Amino acid sequence: MAGKPFSHAGIIRFQGQLMTYVPGEGPCYRCVFRDPPPKDAVPTCKQAGVVGAMGGVIGSLQAMEAIKYIIGQGKLLTGTLLTYDALTMTFRKVPLPKDTSDCPVCGKHPTITKLIDYEQAECDM
Repeated sequence: MAGKPFSHAGIIRFQGQLMTYVPGEGPCYRCVFRDPPPKDAVPTCKQAGVVGAMGGVIGSLQAMEAIKYIIGQGKLLTGTLLTYDALTMTFRKVPLPKDTSDCPVCGKHPTITKLIDYEQAECDM
């Protein structure tokens, strides 16, 4: 909503994912993740576990996305979700279409016009 680019990433166990949002280019976060999951539908880090090295791998990729954006070099993950499976050491790129008609944030008739604080479980250690 602030019109600022950002890199989104998540990790759990041996899995990680990453995407980059640049305003006006590719899908926004809500185009990809339409609705937040219901409360308690996703396990917390404490419940599911996180391998510390996954934070390093995905965090390094996020840092590279920021560097590429700042210096204007390379191809960003705009419109692409990069997934990583550490158990098989495989990366996969998933194309993410922009939903210009129905997206509640960037669509023709936005229904989400202010920030909402959703109640979700936190990663308590």
